[in-house]
Amino acid sequence: MPDDFAALRQKKVSVGMQHNRYSPMSDHELMLEVRKSDADAFAELFHRYEKRLRWFFHVLCRDIPLAEDLAQETFLRIWRSRESYQPTGRVEGYLYEIARNLWLNHKRDQSRRPRTEEGAGESVLERVAAEAASQPEHVVLERERRRRIEAAIGELPESLRIVFVLSHFQGMKYREIGEALIIPEGTVKYRMHEAVMRLRETLKDWEV
Repeated sequence: MPDDFAALRQKKVSVGMQHNRYSPMSDHELMLEVRKSDADAFAELFHRYEKRLRWFFHVLCRDIPLAEDLAQETFLRIWRSRESYQPTGRVEGYLYEIARNLWLNHKRDQSRRPRTEEGAGESVLERVAAEAASQPEHVVLERERRRRIEAAIGELPESLRIVFVLSHFQGMKYREIGEALIIPEGTVKYRMHEAVMRLRETLKDWEV
């Protein structure tokens, strides 16, 4: 399997356009085929989870190109480590464990780099202001509401934010999140409760 995602996207389209022998497979069965270096099975896995992983990263970083890059890197890591895959636990949890580790590594690397783009936000604000001037008031208010919620989520500590995103945006159960993050279910419940309380405090002056 090449590391070129242009080829993978093309294969994903062909897989998604027709009912193929991989479509009825469970995630576990699919991963067992991927472990055998079956590129078509991998394309089906990509088809099933690529959008969800992109959204996972997008909520964490609020950067669409970066979210896409991180989602693709997650799949590259899945492919490169395919032979070591063991069918224990849910495949979804396995994918998010890799995604979560990739995100934490990215954050660690970012913290070590000097910040050189302090002025980058000005052009963004100018574009937002120009766009707001041409939009109906309710559209502007809804966009501001979403921006504040996303900003509040972004201010959560990393351990709380990942749990909140997996639960609220990915719809995963606490047990599944625990499996993905390798933490007890009770810890997941505590972190989710703490995340919700902090968000309520941050957004208490804004009707959401």
